[in-house]
Amino acid sequence: MWKFIGKRILLMIPIIIGVSLLVFTILYFTPGSPGEILAGANPQKEVVDQINHELGFDRPYHVRFFEFLKGVVQLDFGDSYTSRQPVIGEILSRFPRTLTLAFCSMIVTAILGISIGILSAVKQYSFIDYASTVVSMFFSSMPSFWIGMMLLLLIAMNNPWFPINGVKTWRGYILPVIAISLCNAAPLMRLTRSTMLETIRSDYVRTAKAKGALEKRVIWKHAFKNALLPVVTNIGNNFRALLGGSVITETVFVIPGVGSYVVEAIRNKNVPSVMGATLFLSVTFLVVILAVDVLYAYIDPRIKAKYTK
Repeated sequence: MWKFIGKRILLMIPIIIGVSLLVFTILYFTPGSPGEILAGANPQKEVVDQINHELGFDRPYHVRFFEFLKGVVQLDFGDSYTSRQPVIGEILSRFPRTLTLAFCSMIVTAILGISIGILSAVKQYSFIDYASTVVSMFFSSMPSFWIGMMLLLLIAMNNPWFPINGVKTWRGYILPVIAISLCNAAPLMRLTRSTMLETIRSDYVRTAKAKGALEKRVIWKHAFKNALLPVVTNIGNNFRALLGGSVITETVFVIPGVGSYVVEAIRNKNVPSVMGATLFLSVTFLVVILAVDVLYAYIDPRIKAKYTK
């Protein structure tokens, strides 16, 4: 197992370099410069050139890229063009909010999606099954930002207990988590239902029932454990997407997270901030993928045996 983990960590190095090269190239060929933005309206060309020179934006492509990689080795992403503060410090100050939002949303999504999916599969063609299917299709078609806006309009505006913006207290996370979880729990519920139905119809499940095993034991001990692999994959993908993709939700609820930080940096042509945040999120994604693969081994002994060879 440790040999497998070591190989995966080594494979992260070329992936990180490739992501850095791709993002840096896109930013390099994107029109505009930080000097044009920081100089204000109708700036003189001399002022723009001076600002770009001070920021090092006018240096050649390869020089800037290799200087960035050199800084990454030293865990230094450079200084932000707008705040003139270290990028790594700004990211680390915002990342706990994004991580908290993503983790809480993942937990609520897993609880709702898995529990309702199992219940729907066990009670196939019942009223519960039809009702859960209709509700899941409804929330699958609703974007999270629309649900967030409705929650703000219907709940936060009429109840001072829920803050309208920000996450100064734990109550500020409730509505954003609900908005994200409702959208992500719907496809997870359908996936859990389909995998559980496929597993319930397997021969070993019929054999366990024929031997007189309790239905609860058959469902949780035999069927659910074997149907868990695609569900874990879906949860891991959702978690990775939430870490970098909850930009709109953070914007709606005015949460100063990494997602809103990247959007603002792109708007201001803030190359160090975009590169630093993208690389930071890429490493986080790779760690989550590795954790999901390791979790596979503890769910399915066949996969664990393959890793230990």
